[in-house]
Amino acid sequence: MKVEEYFVDGLGKLSYNAGIFRIEFTTLESIPDSGTAPHYVPSHRLVMSTESLVKLQASLDRVVGELRTKGMVKP
Repeated sequence: MKVEEYFVDGLGKLSYNAGIFRIEFTTLESIPDSGTAPHYVPSHRLVMSTESLVKLQASLDRVVGELRTKGMVKP
């Protein structure tokens, strides 16, 4: 099975409606000129149930904890 991978520059909107979460990911539209603020545009949206969001949060908490233990991110 082929699994697609996407690179994102950041997070956009996070919304919730009727038990469904939507997480919007953004990418840099173009390389800004010096002194110009970057402009990000929506590129992908992840849609999941509340249960899946809670599982994702637990997994991310574990990963961030490991990175902190290794000194790769500050507490």
